[in-house]
Amino acid sequence: MDLDLEIDERNKNDEKTCPKTDLHKKRITWTEFKSKKNLKQHIKNKDEKLLNMFDRFIKAMGNLTGRLTVKKNNISATTDGIPGTCFLQGIRRRKTTDKGFKTQYAIFTFTTVYHLFAEKVNDRYVINKNWKDLDPKVDLIYRPNESKDCRRLTLKNITEMLETDKEYYVKNDWCAIICECWDVELIADLENDLAEYQSLQQQLYLMSKEPAYQDINLVIIVGHPHGAEKQVSIGHHFPDLKETLKDVRSGQRWCRYYYDAPTCPGNSGSPVFIFGQPITGFGYWFGHPHNHAKEEPSIEKTMKKLKTKPKEKPMCIGMTSVGVEMIV
Repeated sequence: MDLDLEIDERNKNDEKTCPKTDLHKKRITWTEFKSKKNLKQHIKNKDEKLLNMFDRFIKAMGNLTGRLTVKKNNISATTDGIPGTCFLQGIRRRKTTDKGFKTQYAIFTFTTVYHLFAEKVNDRYVINKNWKDLDPKVDLIYRPNESKDCRRLTLKNITEMLETDKEYYVKNDWCAIICECWDVELIADLENDLAEYQSLQQQLYLMSKEPAYQDINLVIIVGHPHGAEKQVSIGHHFPDLKETLKDVRSGQRWCRYYYDAPTCPGNSGSPVFIFGQPITGFGYWFGHPHNHAKEEPSIEKTMKKLKTKPKEKPMCIGMTSVGVEMIV
């Protein structure tokens, strides 16, 4: 059976049997998503400038978000072939000469989580040495600027994997995958989206420090729950539940965030935007992708572990993998 058809069929079953079925209605499909309309339900501040910036930012974020598929028939996994999500964080132009003609291409760097390529050993995920045999594939379905038609890019030539720093006591689960793209027109479109995403991320961070926007507590996650169509989850961040694991380098620390934006298996590796999150770098080292490596922690256990209690008890709780935060 075609892998895409197999995944689509599995998606339907997973959606029906998912323990979070009651939260599915809180997700918004990408085709239905209208930032201004939906964000007004979550933001008390109806500032049109801010809403317009969020609208542009989420569209760019969504265009850079792809579905990651791997075959898991040969390694230990709770469900064979459960797909995940990845995010295009870096584009590097390259030139080569073939038969006397100069050709341009680009190196794409996607952030995701490495348990999608791993097997579980003693309660930890270890990268499968033969991860390329899992036939990883990225489907990037996006809409170019000023276009009504969606385009689909399928990338199969994933050549390299970068893992996060390792510490024996820190369960990280961050990685980046690298592949080549030879569609010059498509590369240009995605470069525009990435530039828009980076610029607006910085502008929104600066706005979050202004008194007029201090009361906005917003988390936005774009991903492919159950491997289905791209969807948007909107929720709240719980600053009191932020987990700092280690201070590293100058002005940086490893940390993990918690939030109530609804997610499901397949959201692993999804980009997570937290309004006011102090990330000033835009390279892949600064990502905090959503983590679904295990059953999401219970709210009570998480609050007990971090020795704190938020003002409002979350309906559900999700977390990022460990990422680098700038100390500001």
